[in-house]
Amino acid sequence: MGPFTAAAMTPAAIDMLDFWQRQKDWSYETFGPPERRGPIGPLRHLEKEAKEAYSEADEAKRREEIADCLFLVFDAAHRSGMSYPDLARECMAKLRKNQGRTWPDWRMQPTDQPTEHDRSKEASSVNAANPYITTYTEKQFHLIRPHHSEVDLTSIARSIATKPRYGGHALQTVTVLDHLVLCYHLADGPIIKLHSIMHDMHEPYTGDIVSPLKTVLYVLVDGQFVPIEVVENMHQAVVYQHFGIPLPTPEQQAEVKRIDLLARAIEMRHFYRNHPCLTNGQTSREILEESAKHGPPTIHDQRGAWRLFVDLFRRAEADYWKAVKR
Repeated sequence: MGPFTAAAMTPAAIDMLDFWQRQKDWSYETFGPPERRGPIGPLRHLEKEAKEAYSEADEAKRREEIADCLFLVFDAAHRSGMSYPDLARECMAKLRKNQGRTWPDWRMQPTDQPTEHDRSKEASSVNAANPYITTYTEKQFHLIRPHHSEVDLTSIARSIATKPRYGGHALQTVTVLDHLVLCYHLADGPIIKLHSIMHDMHEPYTGDIVSPLKTVLYVLVDGQFVPIEVVENMHQAVVYQHFGIPLPTPEQQAEVKRIDLLARAIEMRHFYRNHPCLTNGQTSREILEESAKHGPPTIHDQRGAWRLFVDLFRRAEADYWKAVKR
């Protein structure tokens, strides 16, 4: 991208997405890639710039300080693994949340002081009817009645990068992220690839529950005990809703399940001495024969794997939309 020209800086010509990309490119070249410099530095710098902005008496200089604040918000966002659409979705979700809150009459508030919303009617932090967990990005994800605005890709990737499969009992730690990346590479075609990489994206919220426990585990929802799969499906649905992806058809679900079982068999062959699922009839002969053709799956370094997952998911997402729009 070339430098901004005077014509490009006219208000009608400013494209915020273009600015996002230019600022990102400049920032990575000047301050280093996100692997070296994460979001904390820009956020600390933002605090400094905000103080300079509100203490600056000169209006022209204050406008420049405010622009600095936007630079740093964008810098922190993309260094957290967010895309520009991610940030836009977060902003709209936060706007809707603020619009639903109760605010004091502005006429009764002191000038140039922060205005806080009314917290007296908010639920307590421990709410048995709709418990929540706090995610990596400090969102509250409600476990019984979740909303798609509570989902974000960075928290998903961070969680699955360290979440072990098989209860952590394999000879080598196989994470949920390792499994989803393997499923992506085993799948054929962009539509099945996307559904394959997404099929366990509820597990940052429920955890990877070992299969024998899942068959007998029930959860209290609205006064009734329901199988844990009901909650998992609920979480999976809001993940799909967040990204605007239609849920897979029954035929697509069947193919994703086949790939899931194939990936499991490959993992068990290489990371267990002798797992009974490979010999007790729980795995079909077709899956067993196909799994024998594959070498050991990749085990990713947990420190940087989440960024790999974000990039791979974005590629799968883009390829999916190209395919469905043909």
